[in-house]
Amino acid sequence: MSIYLVQGSDPVFRDREVQRLVDELLAGEDRSFALDDHTFASRRRAGDAEPAEDDDDARASEGSTELPAFAALTTALQSPPFMTAARVVVVRDIGNATT
Repeated sequence: MSIYLVQGSDPVFRDREVQRLVDELLAGEDRSFALDDHTFASRRRAGDAEPAEDDDDARASEGSTELPAFAALTTALQSPPFMTAARVVVVRDIGNATT
């Protein structure tokens, strides 16, 4: 098992590098079976406006949805490949996790 860290300040270049790395690691495998992609929602910063009561996306940044996100990520990391030779798990914006 290998772990790769792709970091950089430019999100476009960072996403391109992740795409290139995923393509290389999948080596022609079916993405729908071999790729599991997770993204941690961005956090609210001090001074940001409070989210509206019906704004679920904004509330997600408060950490209330981090536990389900970690549970899904843990499941993805522990699951064996299904109908493929290998499995690639991508975690985006892990720095947004507060847990």
